[in-house]
Amino acid sequence: MTSGSFPKQKPSWPMILLGAGLIAAVVALAALYNVFYLGDEALIKSYQQHLTAFPKEPNQTQVILAAAARQTNVEILAGKSIKGLWAAEGVTVTISDPCSCAEENAMAISKEKTLSDKIQHNALFERRDPVLIPTSFVLASDAPAGKDLNGKIEGDLLIPMMTSEGVQEDTIITLSVPFIPVSYTHLTLPTNYSV
Repeated sequence: MTSGSFPKQKPSWPMILLGAGLIAAVVALAALYNVFYLGDEALIKSYQQHLTAFPKEPNQTQVILAAAARQTNVEILAGKSIKGLWAAEGVTVTISDPCSCAEENAMAISKEKTLSDKIQHNALFERRDPVLIPTSFVLASDAPAGKDLNGKIEGDLLIPMMTSEGVQEDTIITLSVPFIPVSYTHLTLPTNYSV
C-alpha cells in the first residue's frame, strides 16, 4: 500500500470539543479554588494599593489602609519612561506617628541599573510606558488602631527618556510622596477587590 491509498482522515470534531471542554473544566476548577479555598491572609497579601507620585492635585491626600503587623503592598506610579524601565538606590518608605514623633524606616527600595545605553524598540515610535514601582511595608505590631499615621516615600529614581533630538539619556526624578497609612485592627478586603 502506498500513502496515496490510505483514506484521508477528517478532523474529529467530537474529540476537539472534548479537549476544549476538559481545558475549560480545569480553568473553572482553578478559579473556584482561588475564590473559595484561599484564605483571607493569602488574599490580603496579594491585594495591592496604588499611589501616584505626581498627583494632578498636589494637595491631594493619598490614603493607604494597613493593619498592624501585616504586610501592606503598594504600587507607586512614577510617571513614564522608555518601556517603563527604572532604577533606584536609596528610595525609602518611612512611617511615623505624629503624636509620639517616632519614625520607622519601613522599607528601602533598590533596583540596580541594568538599563542599556541604547534600548531596542520593536515599534515604529518610542514606547513610553508607566513606571510602576512595587513595594510593601509592615506596620509595627503596636500601631494604634484607627489612628492616622504619616507616611512618606523619598529618594531618587533613574529613568531612561528620549530627548527631542532622539537621543536616549538617563533622567533623575526626585520622589517625595506623602501618604497617610490608616491602621485598622482587622483588615478586610474592600468590595471592589481585584488581584
